[in-house]
Amino acid sequence: KAVPNTQFRVTGNGIDEIVTTGTDGLGFLRDLLEGNYVVTEISVPKPYVLNSTPMNITIVGGQTVRVTQENDEAKGRITIMKQDSATAETPQGEATFEGAVFEIRNSSNEVVQTLTTDANGQAVSALLPIGTYTVKEITAPEGYLINDSTFDVNIEYIDQNTTINEQKVIVKDDIISGTLDLTKTDISTGELLPNTKIAIYKEDGTLVEEKITDENGKAVFENIRYGKYYFKETEAPEGY
Repeated sequence: KAVPNTQFRVTGNGIDEIVTTGTDGLGFLRDLLEGNYVVTEISVPKPYVLNSTPMNITIVGGQTVRVTQENDEAKGRITIMKQDSATAETPQGEATFEGAVFEIRNSSNEVVQTLTTDANGQAVSALLPIGTYTVKEITAPEGYLINDSTFDVNIEYIDQNTTINEQKVIVKDDIISGTLDLTKTDISTGELLPNTKIAIYKEDGTLVEEKITDENGKAVFENIRYGKYYFKETEAPEGY
C-alpha cells in the first residue's frame, strides 16, 4: 500500500536533502554523484509508525537505485481488570476474579475478541487496529453478579514513535450475598425461644458473626458473602 507524505533524509557525498513521497508513495532525488549515501525515514503520516533504520545505498553512474521502506500501522491493546465493587482488588468470601468473560466489539458492533480473566482478574487483548471499541462482561466470575455496563474504549493514534496505545478498563462486580434467618424453638412444644446465642462460621471454622435470638426466637444474619458456612448454637437460653 502506497503511503504519501512520508519524508526521507538523504545524506552523503556532501548532500543533505529531504525527499517527500507523493500520492503514489514515491519520492525522487535526481542527479546524484556516484558514491555512497544513507537514506533515513524521518516522518510518517497517521496511522503509521516510524521506521528509522538507516538504509545504505551506492550510486553508480547511469543507474537508478530504488529504495523501499515498509511501515507498520500503530495498534492498541486493552487490558481488562476485574475488581470487587466494595473491596477493589481483593475478592470477598469464596468468590474469585478468575473466569469472567468479556466481549470486545468494534465500531460496527462486531465481536473482535472474547477474553477470559485469569487468577489475578486480568485479561489482555491481542493487538487491535486504531479505532473505537466497547467492552462488556458476558459471564461473571464465581461468586459475583454480572456488571451489565458497556465500557467505551477509544484507541487513538498517539504519534509516529508510539507502536502500541495501551488502554485499561476496570470492571467492578457486586458480590453475591444472602440473608440467613434462623428461628429457635422448643423441640417438644414448638415454643419460640429468645436469648439463644447462635454463631455463623465459615467452612474453615472462622467465626463470622454471633447473634442472640429476639423475643420471636429469631436471629437474622444479613449480607452473608458468597461461600459455604455452618451455624452453631453457642449458648442455650435459660432452662435449656
